[in-house]
Amino acid sequence: MAGDSRKGTSKRTRPKELADDASSRGAAQAAREDALSHRLTEKFVERALVTDTDAGILEDKFGARAYAELKQLAREADARSTRGGTRVLILPGIMGSTLGTVNDEIWLDLLDVMVGQLSKLRLPPEAGVQVGALGVMLSTYLKLKYRLRIGGFDADFWPYDWRHSVAETGEMLAKSLDTEGKEVHLVAHSMGGLVARACLKTPPERLGRIITLGTPHHGSFSPLQAFRGAHSVVRKLAFIDFTHDQNELAEIFGTFQGLSEMFPSPGIIPLDLFDLGNWPSGGPRPDENLLKRAKAVQKALPTGKASPKGIFQIIGINQQTVVEANIIGAEFAYTMTNEGDGTVPTVCATLSDAEGTYYVEEEHGSLPNNAAVARAVQSLIATGRTTELPTEITRRRSAQVRVVTESELGVDIYEGNRGRRLSTREERQVIEEFAAPADGGAAAMTAGGAPSGQRDEIAFTDRLVISRQRHRHLDIVLAHGSLTEADADAYVLGLFKNVSPGGAALTVDRLLNGGISQALGRRMFNGNIGEVSVLPKGRNPLRADFVAFAGLGPIDSFNESTLEIVGENLIRTFVSSHVSDFATVLMGGSSGMIAKVGLQRLLTGFVRGLLDADRDQIFHRVTICETDPRRYAQLTRDLYDLTGGELFDGIQLTLRTRELPASDTMHSAVRDQKAAGREPVYLLVRQTEDENDRPGLTASVLTKGSKAAIHRSWKPLDEDALAKHLARVVDGAPPAEKMAAFGEKLASMVLPDPIVTILGQFPDEHVVVVHDAKASRIPWDAIYVNGKAPALAGGLSHRYEADDLSVAKWLEERRMRPTLRVLLVVDPTEDLEGAREEGDRVEALLKEKGRVEVHRLAQAAARRSELLRCFRSGDFDVVHYAGHAFFDQDAPSRSGILCAGREVLSGAELAGLGSLPSLVFFNACEAGRIRRTEATPGPAPDLIRRNVGFAEAFLRGGVANYVGTYWPVGDTAAELFAPAFYDAVLRGDTLGDALMASRRGLAKAGQGDWADYILYGDPEFRLKKGS
Repeated sequence: MAGDSRKGTSKRTRPKELADDASSRGAAQAAREDALSHRLTEKFVERALVTDTDAGILEDKFGARAYAELKQLAREADARSTRGGTRVLILPGIMGSTLGTVNDEIWLDLLDVMVGQLSKLRLPPEAGVQVGALGVMLSTYLKLKYRLRIGGFDADFWPYDWRHSVAETGEMLAKSLDTEGKEVHLVAHSMGGLVARACLKTPPERLGRIITLGTPHHGSFSPLQAFRGAHSVVRKLAFIDFTHDQNELAEIFGTFQGLSEMFPSPGIIPLDLFDLGNWPSGGPRPDENLLKRAKAVQKALPTGKASPKGIFQIIGINQQTVVEANIIGAEFAYTMTNEGDGTVPTVCATLSDAEGTYYVEEEHGSLPNNAAVARAVQSLIATGRTTELPTEITRRRSAQVRVVTESELGVDIYEGNRGRRLSTREERQVIEEFAAPADGGAAAMTAGGAPSGQRDEIAFTDRLVISRQRHRHLDIVLAHGSLTEADADAYVLGLFKNVSPGGAALTVDRLLNGGISQALGRRMFNGNIGEVSVLPKGRNPLRADFVAFAGLGPIDSFNESTLEIVGENLIRTFVSSHVSDFATVLMGGSSGMIAKVGLQRLLTGFVRGLLDADRDQIFHRVTICETDPRRYAQLTRDLYDLTGGELFDGIQLTLRTRELPASDTMHSAVRDQKAAGREPVYLLVRQTEDENDRPGLTASVLTKGSKAAIHRSWKPLDEDALAKHLARVVDGAPPAEKMAAFGEKLASMVLPDPIVTILGQFPDEHVVVVHDAKASRIPWDAIYVNGKAPALAGGLSHRYEADDLSVAKWLEERRMRPTLRVLLVVDPTEDLEGAREEGDRVEALLKEKGRVEVHRLAQAAARRSELLRCFRSGDFDVVHYAGHAFFDQDAPSRSGILCAGREVLSGAELAGLGSLPSLVFFNACEAGRIRRTEATPGPAPDLIRRNVGFAEAFLRGGVANYVGTYWPVGDTAAELFAPAFYDAVLRGDTLGDALMASRRGLAKAGQGDWADYILYGDPEFRLKKGS
């Protein structure tokens, strides 16, 4: 065994309190055993990131900022189908794979380290010990995997046991690649690049490009330091380990063949470390046979010319790196310069026959987490070249050359007594030199050079001026307080498409006397990406002259680049309008985006717009408001950090902070919303296809509250299974007690598992389903989540996603009148007995009510011309239609209702009318007839789609609200639903409350048709305000 021939090994004298403290060891052992069942596997972590569960555990594991970024990346990646995408395997570096037995992770479980379990890693293994690769260090490699998946690549990890020879591991990799059904590209960090080269001995048939990140093609001095017990990682482990000292741990590492194969190559480095005669007489020394085998493996490794599609290398530069070793006395002395990535000297990282070489100023362990590296990897895989990284080295001013001996490296690396429990931050940084955590580890510094935690009290009190050579001036004011207390020409609010804004918009809306709610309710602002809409203040008590709405687009397509477009368009709009300043809040905060990232992208757009459009320097100030003290303090630090880069080149920047007066309006608006409990959860669903044109559903959820975030996921759709399932209800719903099973199965067919988990976290909240035309054929009101139907719990309503919806046109003055006027249209085609019965029933019940007037148009009297006259008159609050719908799938706006003589009154015709009724109520009668006249009945989803298509046609025409059904409603259900619904409406209830009360009544009566009814429009809309 290699360790048997090593000399100079001595046991350290341990502190008595450590050696004798059996209770401490027992506690550590108990903690270790307790943790075995809670190992954070890749599957567990990835699901938790998407569903926002186990947040405390993951925040400790990754750090707060890295956790927030990983959540965002996880959601974006989960929403992207990579089926059929280019296949990529990520190979971790030395120490980057977790090792252990089936039931016990040893490397790198620090509780195992504490109780001496690292001895199980010794090679050859002890009898009965079978250790292998379990996974990868997720804090180092998960970001890269997510970024590749977001780019459409089918990326996975390929962990391996880094203790063994790269030749053996390369052979295993080659066999693994031969089992793949298509071309596979390799992205290999550090030692992983050597494994990739080793697999070229017999190049796999389906091997694509190889991209190496910081690979020590000609070795590194870090393995040497590990062998000697001088490496910082070994010293950290020795501090934690109750059982082993540095030399004992070095002896364990000295048995790893793979580590020895990464000694610096003779000829590249003057000292031949494969010759035991070139080692000091003191300290640990390796086995001579191990060195001979290692030298042979290193020399035999295939190079770039052996790779069918080439090796591309990305090399970290300008970091303090050991570049030479010499013997001084009985130990090594290490020479350090800036010519490397902190672990691998640049000369050792350079493979002469690589297809392409690119450089990045980054540390070795952090290369996989670097966003620019990830972008470069994507373009290299796709095209074999990239412009993301330079191909030439840009040298910084040379740092002083340092020479450090092993004895000088031998001091304790942590403060405090050996064996103490490390902080969560220290735990994340144990092996950062080889595999850095996602938060950047100890090297994560702010632009000013100090750790971010040391500058919590930053304030620009009076002002901080940052000058550039060209003096284009911009003031940025960070204001602590409500937007409505800021002095500015304009207020700017972000607006997601089909999402009612909350937060600052509620406060501004109150000051505008509900002007924002009115404009959005009438669909006057679309919220398309980069679209700027303006609402004047009029005579309302607002400090700004107008409010501008910046479109953020649909929630499922919102990302960092959206804010750049928004920022640039805002500046261009204001400059062309001669507006010199505006105040805003950080837009997109409810998406879960990291605040600093959002701020950087928004300011990038501002600056781009200023430099290009504002040549007369009209615009001069942006005020960013934040009410939460902690977020405000973080925003201040983030802005200070951003000033240190190139973001504001060409601009003289003045930063200010300001305390705004308290806002009674803001507190009132927040209280009103909390009292009403009206902030909904949004579910956006589209039918999409993957790369192979297979159908699927992309679902996104925008949650609510202080930790609101956007969650996205994709699920393949089995069309045949869905049609078969929906066929159970199109001819009549099953009894209420069987609807739960129907709804649970439906949810499993149309909603991705992570989305179901997220919705399950909001069991009693109103859900607004925003969907496209294809997804409208799914009866979302029938779904069950964790045993509950959202439609029965907090309520469920719909918004139709389309670009050509007309502005909603109801007469506000009618809402103030006490009488509800209903236009009742009954069986215009004179062929629906059920419609005539429904008309009689509805007329009778309405006439029994006080404050209701009914105007009935039945059969031949329901002429198209008469209906048009009634619609445009402004005399009616509600149209209740009992008859045939007409659906044209090729031109949905031409869909509508059949009038007498089978003439069609289409949604397109309503688009030119004003003063439409506030609500259209439609009960589907004989759904088999709801089709184009020349068509024949189709599968259940198509029949539902045609029925709902009628609603969409009227929404396109400008109807604000629609209540209808998915399938033909039963007589009993219809008799119960209509009275309950109209009673609630006449009480002044919102449409959402009226619908939910009616649903619950049906469910209580055992009627499964509670799931049949659907509401398009605003669930907060009241037909009568004065009731």
